[in-house]
Amino acid sequence: MESGFALGPVAAHAVGGEWVRGVVFGAPPAAAIGATAALFQYNPGTINSGTLVEQRWLWSFFCVGLLTGLAGVVDAALAGERTGMPAIALDIDKGRVGVDMRGSL
Repeated sequence: MESGFALGPVAAHAVGGEWVRGVVFGAPPAAAIGATAALFQYNPGTINSGTLVEQRWLWSFFCVGLLTGLAGVVDAALAGERTGMPAIALDIDKGRVGVDMRGSL
């Protein structure tokens, strides 16, 4: 179930071509999956026979994954028209050198 929390924002932003933004919103749920896996590695019976502290950590990871994944999907749904992918370019002109940054993240 938690993998859907990570894939949801990535897929929702991919529709609009915003892969980087999708990965940014999908990273916290993916980290929550990793933390949940580490908790189950530590105590495989966390759900049924884990201590209260372990169960609180488990539900904290679940809620973080759910809320951040939901935020990513809502962000993609309410995005409207964005300027596109962030772009960084070297700007060289006569007697001037600079960096040109466009787009939004």
